[in-house]
Amino acid sequence: MRIECDSGGFIESIDTVWNDRVFGFRTNEITGFVFHDQSDCLELLDLFERHCLDGGYRLSAFRVDAGEALLKKELQEHGWRFVEHSVRVSLGGLRNRKMDETFGGLLQLARPNDQDFEVISRIAESSFHYGRFQEDPWIGKKPAAERHKSWISDMRKQGREFLVYRPAGDAVSFMAYEIRQGAAELILGGSADGYGFISPRFWTSVLHFLAEEGCDTVRTLISGSNKGVFNLYSRLGFQIKQVFYGFHKMREA
Repeated sequence: MRIECDSGGFIESIDTVWNDRVFGFRTNEITGFVFHDQSDCLELLDLFERHCLDGGYRLSAFRVDAGEALLKKELQEHGWRFVEHSVRVSLGGLRNRKMDETFGGLLQLARPNDQDFEVISRIAESSFHYGRFQEDPWIGKKPAAERHKSWISDMRKQGREFLVYRPAGDAVSFMAYEIRQGAAELILGGSADGYGFISPRFWTSVLHFLAEEGCDTVRTLISGSNKGVFNLYSRLGFQIKQVFYGFHKMREA
């Protein structure tokens, strides 16, 4: 969906139907916002709000570059709530790095089978405490957890790649990712409760695997509130590329 104002500014948004299924109401997300001055910004926000009210959207999401001071101000004055901050990080030169010498050696990774996906879904539901929905107090822990569980199924249907580590039977760690033009995007990864100590070696093993697959760059988006994961990526050599403020707007039914 694209909404334009007279000066040429615009808002682009997508319907997030995968969230609709979990939350039980219509949701969308702003994916692009271009304006020239405060007048444009205000007009576009009003046009977008009208679109959402007419379309019955109860929840809208938007991640804004941290440097967009005017946009952050106007969003909050239009009823948008700051709910999370996230950080895009990147690691280059992967094929020249000796990942096998990090965190005590590599783990034996595998492609998940049907049983593994059942375990991955349970990990996604129970082991994630950070993210735009987990950190939004108006969403609630149960719907946020269900959304992460549903995300696994959606990614599997979309053909995203998965890796797991199963030391003895069940998988205890997983990573979902995709590769485009020699660069890998880590979408979602984690370990079961009680296996957090495995995560550093698991992440190292995933990076080694991707390098063997020919990837030279790895990118991901992480919650700025998750100190453990933030420190892990820092120790692995990732660099911060962009910081976002996450906003939600919830409307009455």
